[in-house]
Amino acid sequence: MDRREDDMASLSWPGFVDILSAVIMMFVFFIMVIAVVLSISSVIHKQQVEQESQQKITQEIAEYIEKVKSGKVNIESNETLKKQEETIEQKKKEIEVLNEQKGKIESEINELENTIKQVRARYAETENQNIVRNDDQAELIIFFDQNAISISEETTQEISSFIKDHLPDGSGRRVSITAGDNPGAATLSNSREFSLARMLNVRNNVLQAGVLPEKIEAFYHEPHKRQNSYNWITITIGRGGE
Repeated sequence: MDRREDDMASLSWPGFVDILSAVIMMFVFFIMVIAVVLSISSVIHKQQVEQESQQKITQEIAEYIEKVKSGKVNIESNETLKKQEETIEQKKKEIEVLNEQKGKIESEINELENTIKQVRARYAETENQNIVRNDDQAELIIFFDQNAISISEETTQEISSFIKDHLPDGSGRRVSITAGDNPGAATLSNSREFSLARMLNVRNNVLQAGVLPEKIEAFYHEPHKRQNSYNWITITIGRGGE
């Protein structure tokens, strides 16, 4: 009896294993089928979503084109962009104008610098300044170099001494300053320009010597050579120019 039961137990075990194996295989097969179905469904869904998105975009583009054609499209953003472009163009023009103005200013500065150089070249500094003093006629003659208008320190001292000697204690006699035209100048205007500058410098020295402004007179003389020079100024006490 016991032996028969053992034989039955030994026969039931392989059957159980077969059944279990079949169940596992069916389960795996079911899982595989589900995975394939889900994968296919995912691909189909993705294709549908892409197709719908493409259709939506195409529809929106078509609608926008129709609105543009009908004039109903909102072009506020386009107008803003256009205004920005106009602003940029305006700024570019302003920069061009500023550059032109800068160029003109630089040109004017260069012209002024050249003018200053020319003036400096024309009005040379006095190197040799001769002085002739005639106390009998109360006259002092100052000779300038060509194109020179400045007064040397020695001449300044001589003018001060001459004024003090002939106008002691603030005498009320008049002081005449006379300049002669130079026929060798380029133009009469140029000659008068040099003569006026020399007379003003001499007048300043006479004022520093204590002569009142209302006591000083200025005269132009026709071209007249003094000691082989037309570049002279005379200071005369008590009478006018020649």
